[in-house]
Amino acid sequence: MDIEIPRHQWMKFKEMLPYFYTKQIPAEAMPPHMLEYLCKTGCSCSEQKKLVGALSSQKLLLKSSLLR
Repeated sequence: MDIEIPRHQWMKFKEMLPYFYTKQIPAEAMPPHMLEYLCKTGCSCSEQKKLVGALSSQKLLLKSSLLR
């Protein structure tokens, strides 16, 4: 199922995005200050799997008794 929040409702979700998924984030996509922080704290500075929030999603499985 492809699903998207209409543009006129985006402000309702400015604090908490409605859809979450995990995604591989390459090191090139991270800002320099984050790479510096990761190296200082001893975390891996390479590609990482992160939880990402979004206003739309493709191939999303929604399972809830509240959906109609």
